Formats: sequence, structure tokens, C-alpha cells
Amino acid sequence: MASFKLISATPVPVEYIANTKFAILYERWNQLRGARRMPAEFDLSSGEFEPIMGRIHVVAVEGPKRFRFRRYGTRTTNPDRADMTGKTTLDFQSQEYANTVTEQYEQVRQSGAPSLYAIEGLANDRPYRYARLTLPVSRNGTDVSTLIIASLRIEVSTQFDRWGPLEL
Repeated sequence: MASFKLISATPVPVEYIANTKFAILYERWNQLRGARRMPAEFDLSSGEFEPIMGRIHVVAVEGPKRFRFRRYGTRTTNPDRADMTGKTTLDFQSQEYANTVTEQYEQVRQSGAPSLYAIEGLANDRPYRYARLTLPVSRNGTDVSTLIIASLRIEVSTQFDRWGPLEL
């Protein structure tokens, strides 16, 4: 069983996105949003994510603190080394990791605003540092129905790779 210990989850203003591909994704989300709180689901196409497709999760919002991965990025890691497609955030083996992810998604669901976190932890006693950009999308123009998640590893042991060496 994978272990995870959260050291810190630091919110970062989304305007400070340093990674170019993340910045392009955020800018496109902002363009699609226009004057609205968030873009509509029908505004998005898979082509929107082309530059970082393997780093993207598409998450269905099923209710408060209930998030199901419709698509789990093939080039991302997690302490379980699991493909989470079809599973919920609470299905991670490590409850601390599951709770961290769920709480951050819940903040975006409630606020309807994007978030960027710098996450630092220990997974199986090894450094596990990454950034997570979460972008809300709405089906009805008011409620968050889908989350688009982009994940960027900063320092993660290769023991967590699911498909071999990762590149961004």
C-alpha cells in the first residue's frame, strides 16, 4: 500500500503560472470563459488540451466532495501508481492523499474559480512535489459540473511512473 504524508499545499495565484503549457491552458480557459464565471462544457474540445494532453485529468463533479475521474492523464503519477479513470478521488489508497485532492477540488467546486497549488509531500518516504492547476467548467452556467486538472511534477521519484520516464 502506498503511503503519503502531506508537508504543504501552498495556493499560488494563477496569474503566476510559470510553466508555459500551463499558462497557455489557463489563457485558453480564460478566453472561453469571456465575461462568464467559467466556460461552458460545450465550449471545450479535446484539442484545447493538445499541448499537455497526457498531463490532463477530466473530473466529473457528482456532488459535494464527490469527484470521479472521467479521464486520468496517462503521463501523470500518483502514490498508488494507478490509473484512476472511472474511480473517485476517495479511491486513492492513501487517505491523506485522497483527502488532500478531494479538499482542493471541493474548493474549486464551491468557488467556481480556478486554483493553482504547489504540493509537497512524502510518498513512500520519498519527496513528492508537484503543481496542480484546477479549472472549473459548467454545464448550466452556474454550477461547476466538470474540473479540468493539469498536473506538473516538480520532484517525484521514478518509482511512481506508470508508463516509463515522463517528459513535459
